[in-house]
Amino acid sequence: MKNKNIVIFTKTNWNESPRIRHQLTRLLSSYGHNVTFFEKSCSTQLKTIKYKKDKINFIRHFELFHHQLRPFEFLVKLNQFVAKYFIQKNIKNENIDLVINFNYDYPFLKDLFPDKKVITIINDDFVSQAKFWMTKSIRNQLLDTCKNSDLVLAVSYPLVEQLKEYNQNTHIFLPWAQNEYIEPTIVAIKKDVVLYWGFIDHRIDWDVIEYLLKKKIKLRFVGSVQTKIFSKIEKCNEYTTFELIDPSSLETLNMDDIVCSLLPYDPKRNEMNAVTVNNRVFQLLSYGLPLVYSNLPNLLKSPTTVISKCKTNEEYFNVIKYFSNNFDLVQSDIKIFLKDHYAQNRYEYFTNKIEEIDSDN
Repeated sequence: MKNKNIVIFTKTNWNESPRIRHQLTRLLSSYGHNVTFFEKSCSTQLKTIKYKKDKINFIRHFELFHHQLRPFEFLVKLNQFVAKYFIQKNIKNENIDLVINFNYDYPFLKDLFPDKKVITIINDDFVSQAKFWMTKSIRNQLLDTCKNSDLVLAVSYPLVEQLKEYNQNTHIFLPWAQNEYIEPTIVAIKKDVVLYWGFIDHRIDWDVIEYLLKKKIKLRFVGSVQTKIFSKIEKCNEYTTFELIDPSSLETLNMDDIVCSLLPYDPKRNEMNAVTVNNRVFQLLSYGLPLVYSNLPNLLKSPTTVISKCKTNEEYFNVIKYFSNNFDLVQSDIKIFLKDHYAQNRYEYFTNKIEEIDSDN
């Protein structure tokens, strides 16, 4: 794909924890494309903020209402009118070649860019996560946004099936490893620490955590803690085998004693059932860490030596012990699995999809 001027619409600030919208933005920029990234709109600040960082242009503009506070059609239309005004005002002199949209509530982009391809990427099950008073409104906005897109990409298989009802040209688009596989360093100390790396919140199955701590499994949690689960952390702190560390990048963590990574999501939470692969998975695997995952129904298929799914507390314990005893043996399987999940793989996949919709005209 020749270098293009690309505009990306999101509900994310650039300094938030990296997700697939950050990944894709950096990826396109690294291949020489000129990218303009619209950050999360703000309803409390009228002034538009523009800045440039790492060769990427950033814009943040005003909106009337937060997206979870528009249950009625007239509020939706009014907010769209304001959003269109600020978008046109801020890029009216730009020669845009491609539009990428991460917002479920932007069905008007074809009005602003009638001769350009609009690609919508849906990275969450917004309907199931909606407040009850917003479910109908969000479903309708999502439907209109997908219908008015040339291509829809989604980060999980259930989302793909759901969105195909709105747009048949819907396909899977998974995250990827930021760096090539890094061979774990051979060290004299025993690898007996299990890592949880990421936001620490209510989606975690805390019964699993307590069971593992009682079984004297060493757990190291690295990340920000959701306020409403402070009591869970306080309980964990009663165990000498629990450790909590402030948010850190993987490259700054000491991996010498880490044997695997834990992703113990609570499968009883409906929003987790749509997960195919968490954005962190490929990052963790690239450091040679096998994953101990909850038994989510739509999880990405992989060898059990790479990602092992657990139904019971006992299975979590047994899998951790297996990786403790076979850490070196599983490295070749991790390395092979990652070959299809690097930045170049996703860039080629993404550009091929663009070429397909271009050739349809």
